[in-house]
Amino acid sequence: MKKLKIFLADLSHNYMLTSQQYMPYTVGLVASYTKKIFGDLIEVRLFKYPDKLYKALNQEGCDVLGCTTYVWNYNLAHWACRVAKAKNPNVITVLGGPSFVKKTNLKKEYFLKNDYIDVRVPYEGEIAFSNLLKLILKHGIKNKNKIFSGIIDGCVYLNKKSNQLVEGGQPRIQSLDIVPSPYITGLMDEFFDGNLGPTIQTTRGCPFKCNFCHESDDHFHKIKKHEIQFVHEELEYIGKKAHETKTVAYLSVADSNFGMFLKDKFVSEKILELNKKYNWPLGIIMSTGKHFERVFETTYMLKDLFDFTMSVQSMSQDVLDSSGRTNIPVTKFKKFAEMLRKKGRPTTSETLLPLPKESLKSFFKGMKELIEMKVSRIVSNTLMFLDGTVYEDKEYTDKYGYVSKYRLLPRQFGIYGGEKIFETEKVGITTNTLSFKDYLETRKFAFIIEMLFNSKIFREIEYFLEDYKFSYYEYIYFVYKNLKNAHPDIQNIMQSFERQSVQELKDSEESLSKYYSREDNFKKILNGEEGGNLKYIHKALLLSKYQNVWLDFALNHLKKFLISNEIKIGKDFNNIISFIRCKFDGILDASKTRVAISNSFDFDIIKWINQENRTRRPLREFKNGRRIRIKFTYDKNQITERDYHFKKYKPNNRLNLLNIMLAIRPQQKLFRKYQYAE
Repeated sequence: MKKLKIFLADLSHNYMLTSQQYMPYTVGLVASYTKKIFGDLIEVRLFKYPDKLYKALNQEGCDVLGCTTYVWNYNLAHWACRVAKAKNPNVITVLGGPSFVKKTNLKKEYFLKNDYIDVRVPYEGEIAFSNLLKLILKHGIKNKNKIFSGIIDGCVYLNKKSNQLVEGGQPRIQSLDIVPSPYITGLMDEFFDGNLGPTIQTTRGCPFKCNFCHESDDHFHKIKKHEIQFVHEELEYIGKKAHETKTVAYLSVADSNFGMFLKDKFVSEKILELNKKYNWPLGIIMSTGKHFERVFETTYMLKDLFDFTMSVQSMSQDVLDSSGRTNIPVTKFKKFAEMLRKKGRPTTSETLLPLPKESLKSFFKGMKELIEMKVSRIVSNTLMFLDGTVYEDKEYTDKYGYVSKYRLLPRQFGIYGGEKIFETEKVGITTNTLSFKDYLETRKFAFIIEMLFNSKIFREIEYFLEDYKFSYYEYIYFVYKNLKNAHPDIQNIMQSFERQSVQELKDSEESLSKYYSREDNFKKILNGEEGGNLKYIHKALLLSKYQNVWLDFALNHLKKFLISNEIKIGKDFNNIISFIRCKFDGILDASKTRVAISNSFDFDIIKWINQENRTRRPLREFKNGRRIRIKFTYDKNQITERDYHFKKYKPNNRLNLLNIMLAIRPQQKLFRKYQYAE
């Protein structure tokens, strides 16, 4: 009997930064479960790279094509289904993932518009896909009238004879252990190729009801878990394989709320064991839960492998309440941030704009609070209107006066089979409490936050201002308000950032695609002139082409800020300025990787920085009897990493500069290490 040939794909675009790509884990789960159920009746292949899938579809073809979709590969997955149908009209195309509308009329419109899609799986894919395969194996791939004659649990389709939408119930996996590990079964072996990072999932679901998130859906409200032995065995397999193949150094944990459960402590212990045993992972990417004390206890042992992320979204309780984030009061965020600070743990705080009732005033107030809470990093994201959330409901968006536009997802594009494919996002830019002008101001301030606060570019300035009892926020705001006095090169960068923040917004997905399909505009997104993450692209420009100009501006305005507050400029200030310039030198310049820098200082700056209690003694109390010589160099690991990325992404355009900057994580690794000179 001929085996049913199945292709399963979790595709990433060719221009995606490869070190941040992940293995096709979600379709790997579907594959491992269906192999368990159907055994030798089916033949399953997994795909990550579009070109490989395109070649396989044209040379071999398949009976069933299943693709998982999210915002970063939505149009790419649809392209793959069109290619498959054009090659073989009998192929059954299935799309999974959360990027699917909820309202019945919208679902029907979707199938009518995308008639090359046979089935959507809006929730968990393992059982739903197997339910579909049972019918295909029973009736034969060509007998679609019988396959699609009734309800298929977990699946949604449009009956083409009756033109009626058919929706099955949504089965929920009760124990994740029923799905064999796609790693241990060998399905993921080919993807340990040096470009892709492994992903695991130890729990599935989320108890919270944030209305901007897919997992606010009732389907995911109850948490389902893997047993700890399952997770340990899977991690051991991955760690050994990663060590043997020298794969990407990061591990992604796809749990929505890692750290909330007792078993997570044992997962953390296993990860730490693998780090010591295999020197892997060197970093962990994951979303943590909101029961902060428990999460902290669970993840504290991971130390430098993991930066704690607090998705605060807003520091206004009124805004959080209006967004369905009622279970996590702002007071709790503040308390937990203080605990992390005392323990010396780095924290990333994510905000989301524009949420209902957020204003320019509350935004600035929130930024001030976050900086004064001493979080390590602040990431300000623009609100995305996700299908399947309340933001597909016009009544809801009208209530808060939302105006939305479309823009390209950064680096999510490519040419496949001669066709240009772009990923887009629908974003909110205006509400009845935040004008478009105000929205642009939030972006401008977020950029200054990125330049002065994030990555700890000017950590020493923050400490120095503390010596004089000033909030670092006051200095950042001072720089922001004085941008009009900046050097012309900086003003040009800021004007470019603001101009492109407007130009990147289009009225429709179609107009976006039409604009960037033009060859001249396509070249612009290839080299990073347009269509990328504007904040990081302009940051890369400032840190490379205009680094000295930016340094001069930032440091001169530190002096002006101090003078305006009647602080006398002394040797401690001059020492800090010299120290920062040495640390900063050549961060995006390949020619300076092996160049050592040294300088002499009147104060023991290293001892001052390394104080356990930063507020205890100011720099002026660390004056030394003789000048202290400090050496600034890149260490062996930094040199290896810099050599690799500068070779891979030659810094000849904006996009490559951006890729280098984003590939070297955390970004503190861009700066020279310092030590006492012998």
